[in-house]
Amino acid sequence: MELQTERLLLRNYKTDDYERVHLYGSLPHFSQYDIWGPNTEEDTRNFISAKIAQSNNTPLYEYEFAVCFKKDNLLIGGCSLRREGANSLVANLGYAINPDFQSKGYATEVATHLINFGFNELRVC
Repeated sequence: MELQTERLLLRNYKTDDYERVHLYGSLPHFSQYDIWGPNTEEDTRNFISAKIAQSNNTPLYEYEFAVCFKKDNLLIGGCSLRREGANSLVANLGYAINPDFQSKGYATEVATHLINFGFNELRVC
């Protein structure tokens, strides 16, 4: 599955995303207020494997995306929109943008698009 914003492509994770995710996932200061990270190499590989497997679930109610530039597919972060269950109308969203790409409006662009996707496509309230 893919979603597109003005500058970004939100796509399913792929095995070769490991290196780009680990760049920010392994930074202690990046995840200091989160339950995720800092990641070991094994943690990052397990994360990507889990997200790839999860994208094949039916029905799909947890959407996890790699955040990439549309122009060159460079992975700069990740985002999610998770409903509480397959029939739930309640969802939460999250995002993580590599510190090298923060303060450029990418997180706002991602969050706005996920909110619209949730309301308009998934019919969450």
